[in-house]
Amino acid sequence: MITKIPVKIIKIENEGSHLIIEGKINKNKSSLIIDTGASKSVFNRKISGTAKDGTRNPCKDDLHTATLFSDDIPSECGIINELQLGTLHNYNYEVTFMDIEYINKLYQDTVGKKIDGLIGNDLLIAHQAIIDYANKTLTLAY
Repeated sequence: MITKIPVKIIKIENEGSHLIIEGKINKNKSSLIIDTGASKSVFNRKISGTAKDGTRNPCKDDLHTATLFSDDIPSECGIINELQLGTLHNYNYEVTFMDIEYINKLYQDTVGKKIDGLIGNDLLIAHQAIIDYANKTLTLAY
C-alpha cells in the first residue's frame, strides 16, 4: 500500500525553502519538516505523552546532533505511541527527542508555524519515500 501526503514548500530566508507535512503524533495534529539530510528522525522533547512508560532515557549511542546555531544538543530516546503520516500508522515508534526550540523560533518568526519534529532518512528509506516537487506530494510505501 502507499499513502500520498501533501507537501507545503515554505520559503525560509532569501533563497532557501523547507518541506513541511502534516501528520499526527498520538492523535494530535503535528507539523513535520522533511529533512533528507538527517540520518534519524528527531522530535521535540516537549511532545507530551510520548514515552510508553512515561520515561525517556539517554540514547544508547549517546547521539548528539550539531546544529547551525549552537553547540551539540543532547538527545533522549523514547517511544511515540502512534505516528500517523497520511494512512501510514507507526505504532510504538522508537525515536530521538531533542530540544528543537531554535527551529520553532525560526518558524514562528517567519511563517507563524510550530514544528513538532523532523522526518529523517530512517523513516524515508524504510518507507521508500518519493518526494514529488512538481505535484507537492510525499509518497510512502507500507
